[in-house]
Amino acid sequence: MWAVAVHGGAGVVSKSIDTLPYIEGLDAALSCGVKRLSSEGSALEAVVDAVESLEDNELFNAGRGSVLTEDGVAELEASVMEGKDLRCGAVCGLRTVKNPVKLARLVMQETPHIFLGFEAAEKFADKFPKAIERVSNAYFITERRMKQFQEATAANQSNLIDHSANAFPYKEPGAGGDEKGTVGAVACDIYGNVACATSTGGKTRKWSGRIGDTPVIGAGSYASNKSGAFSCTGHGEEFLRNNAAGFVSTAMEVGKLSLKDAVYELVHNRLKPEDGGIIAVSPSAEIVVDFNSLGMFHAFADSSGTKGHRIWHDV
Repeated sequence: MWAVAVHGGAGVVSKSIDTLPYIEGLDAALSCGVKRLSSEGSALEAVVDAVESLEDNELFNAGRGSVLTEDGVAELEASVMEGKDLRCGAVCGLRTVKNPVKLARLVMQETPHIFLGFEAAEKFADKFPKAIERVSNAYFITERRMKQFQEATAANQSNLIDHSANAFPYKEPGAGGDEKGTVGAVACDIYGNVACATSTGGKTRKWSGRIGDTPVIGAGSYASNKSGAFSCTGHGEEFLRNNAAGFVSTAMEVGKLSLKDAVYELVHNRLKPEDGGIIAVSPSAEIVVDFNSLGMFHAFADSSGTKGHRIWHDV
């Protein structure tokens, strides 16, 4: 049995908007994971491939299309983790690495460390000119993100969650905003190993140097073959305060809760309303998705033939 799930952000998503471009992006990322798993590839390969696809899609707040800091530049972060041996890698403060998730994987595989940031992470990337593609910071900045940044600057707003009402391109006027923009993937392979990968550009006009939950192992992501793999999206500071992904794992391992119950406890009893959501998969290939925001872009598939995408709880 294998299973994979991906997400592209959670928040206030109006049911009247055109979500097709986002669904197509999620399905493309999901297909990358399915291709790996169905050909006996590893869970790690599946989640890295899926997140790389989302980083290359400018609709999502990761890689190209990331939001901008207060200085008008993109500063990216990502993490990966394998459940079989708890190996993990994370990066933050990246400005020239096209796909942060690939560098996070190399931190895990090629260093004695777990977390590299800013200049040290960029210098580490220099060691892999063939494996790690470099770009100018302008590559990440799209017209939509620049407009979002300029409007936030004019209004003297900062630390805005991705896709605010005036920046979400498929939103009807007055429909509301506050989507959370992070991308992630979780997978279980045919060997029963789980893995997760998460990537983001953070918050619009965040302070330069701000680090969210995404690269923090145990907060925005976590994986263990004793529990499952988890990737979060939402208000990063709240996921950090609650050690969100690690909490779910501990609730299962120590508290003996089921995957579904552990995820529910985090989302509905620990986090505050509208904080966001989480995707999860167990070593037995069970997929659980939950969120306390109005919607969350996500897609899922497994070896039994189950496949789909959803945004809202009731659709």
